[in-house]
Amino acid sequence: VIQQEKHNNLILIMDGKIYDGDPAKFEHLIREGYDFNTREYISRGWEILSGNFGLFIGFLFVSGIISGVANSIPFVGLLISFGLGGPLGVSYYIVSRKLANDEPASFENFFDGFQDYVQLTLTYFLYLLFAFAPFLILTIYIGYSGNDLTNVDPSIFLLIGLLAIPCMYLGLAYMFALPIVYFEKIEAL
Repeated sequence: VIQQEKHNNLILIMDGKIYDGDPAKFEHLIREGYDFNTREYISRGWEILSGNFGLFIGFLFVSGIISGVANSIPFVGLLISFGLGGPLGVSYYIVSRKLANDEPASFENFFDGFQDYVQLTLTYFLYLLFAFAPFLILTIYIGYSGNDLTNVDPSIFLLIGLLAIPCMYLGLAYMFALPIVYFEKIEAL
């Protein structure tokens, strides 16, 4: 059973033992396993969302406008959008956690990620780097070689395919890095 205390530390209770984030305490879970109740977690998530649907949809709309405006700025729009990605990417987790802990949540809480801007932006950069490295390599190769996709050496596609496998793994592994960095107050690197 996973519970969250009011002071935002994640607590896992298993067989009457409390695991508070100390890696040595989690070795027991790795050796002996644990129950993962998907239905319960999805049900609780739906309960949180449906009780605050307007809040979440409102932020979805506002964040879409923010991203659209940022991306429409010539030359620097992509950098601005990148700079907003980390703090805005953790927004739903922040508000959801407050609501799960029966704490009051307001629209302003969606922007609490900006309090840890540097670490969240570094984490987001690492996530993008891991997830999209093969495409970045292909883009750089094509850009520097002056070729288009029809004149590219076929071996580059083999290399990209081989790189895609570990990058997919790392991209999935880093999927929850933003909330971990934010809630556990750890550094990205």
